[in-house]
Amino acid sequence: MAAAVGSLAAVVAGGITNCTNMKITTSTVTKLVITDAPALDPVHAYLEDIGPGQGSLIVRCFDRAWYAYWGAMGDNKDGSKTTVRQFVMCAGPDYVANCLVRGNRSRITSNTQQSHDEAYVLRIATAVRQAIEHLQPRVTPQRKARIERLAHANALIKAISDYGRRFFWNEKGQRVARLEMDSRGRLWWIDDYKGSRVSVEKIGGYEHAWRGFSHGGTLRSLAQKMRDYIKTGERIHLAYIAQDCWGYSAEATLATKDDAKLLPIIQL
Repeated sequence: MAAAVGSLAAVVAGGITNCTNMKITTSTVTKLVITDAPALDPVHAYLEDIGPGQGSLIVRCFDRAWYAYWGAMGDNKDGSKTTVRQFVMCAGPDYVANCLVRGNRSRITSNTQQSHDEAYVLRIATAVRQAIEHLQPRVTPQRKARIERLAHANALIKAISDYGRRFFWNEKGQRVARLEMDSRGRLWWIDDYKGSRVSVEKIGGYEHAWRGFSHGGTLRSLAQKMRDYIKTGERIHLAYIAQDCWGYSAEATLATKDDAKLLPIIQL
């Protein structure tokens, strides 16, 4: 008996020691609590963006829960990856409900139960979509103009990443940096190398350190000009694109500038 206890203690101690080798990551999860939806108990929905173009949805109602995962949710028109909130909005409640039921099918024991589950989960998926739609920011003319200029800025980032030393492109991660606007109108830089989300807003009217931005001062200055263009419409002069200090070849410089010229963000 003593030997058995000693062995168990060794296993537990070994497990605790090995915990130091664990890798721990964090992610942002949006939780929605929906009450007073027709013919439903309170619904708890958890939306998680697991990675670029990858997301999951967990919904819980009364004593049941359903789960769906999407590994390739596609791209938006501006080239950015679709978030799970955007995907749920675009896909529609029928498709989302089908995915939730399919992920829970092992608990279904009859066709009658399956039909009941499908109708029940469809009501839940509809409520989740309506809740997301309710949270969408109202698109004022000013915000609409900024969204359009955001697309111009991301198109410029893509043009720069296509040539020469391919700034703003990460080969290992197979991703291009991008700018995003949140529901409050604040701008964020999604870094190509680190994948970090960096606030590009000034703090108290002053620039800050941009922690998580993986490029040097010249490219950060260009990103700041993109931010200012999105906010005010002040265009960026072509001279700031493919400067000599970038180290681009003559051919890459010409190609980058030619692509940039076609964009509304650039002043010739």
